[in-house]
Amino acid sequence: MTNFEKFVSGYMTCAAWSSAPEGSNARFPKSEWAVAAADCRAFIERCGALIEEAAESYDWDSLGHDFWLCRTGAGCGFQDRGALAHMSEVGTVYGRSRWGGAFYSVNADSIGDALHDIAYGTSAHISEFAYAELSAYRGWLYFS
Repeated sequence: MTNFEKFVSGYMTCAAWSSAPEGSNARFPKSEWAVAAADCRAFIERCGALIEEAAESYDWDSLGHDFWLCRTGAGCGFQDRGALAHMSEVGTVYGRSRWGGAFYSVNADSIGDALHDIAYGTSAHISEFAYAELSAYRGWLYFS
């Protein structure tokens, strides 16, 4: 399994765990895996070298898991990981708002904070990745 596949797997596992109706055995149709893969690829490309640096001390599956938590506004994720509490050697990585403007977090004290801000946004900017949701229908999960 490639690092990208691990990232998508962690993302999908967390999405199902956090969003499926309790007690259900909900699953994703293949079409939704493609939707998730496109979102994950865009996030990884936006993060660039920052995500590679994070992966040196954190596994790809967990990075995907935290991407889902951050973009849905769960209140936890990258910024809570001790393994990502150090400053980045990469420098500034810019997020992109829903309206197309570039932004960076002036309060990003760690790699985890910077990844969170790219996934969800800051107090002044809403990220292009923010607010993903799932809906369940007859045992299947769909991104909406």
